[in-house]
Amino acid sequence: MLRKLTADLRHQHRVNFVYNQKDIVSGDCAFFLGCGRIVKKNILKKNKHNLMVHESASPQGRDWSPLTRQILARKNNIPITLFKVGERVDSGDIYFQEMMHFEGHELNVELKNMQGKKTIELVKKFIRTYPHVIGKK
Repeated sequence: MLRKLTADLRHQHRVNFVYNQKDIVSGDCAFFLGCGRIVKKNILKKNKHNLMVHESASPQGRDWSPLTRQILARKNNIPITLFKVGERVDSGDIYFQEMMHFEGHELNVELKNMQGKKTIELVKKFIRTYPHVIGKK
């Protein structure tokens, strides 16, 4: 899904898709999607805006593996949030928050598929409203 997002965005933007933080180049926005490591300050300084998507009702519920934790707690309506990467882990301003709805019988591949689709929607929404969305925070 992320490769498709990258391809979609390349029509109007300069986009780089990297797996390793050390490969990040300078630009306007960096999206840390599926990032399982704390991003170092020297990496964050490379871009004007650093953003992350998290499956929680931010600021509550920010932790590792929030989708899995909530599914195991039998929750069917799970928020997904796009927010600014802050100085502390999961501490930045929230830009967008939506809900993912599940029926409770989904397999992991279905959960991850929904998570991926919603992540792409949030990223595209941010890009579509940039730079005006920044002024709202």
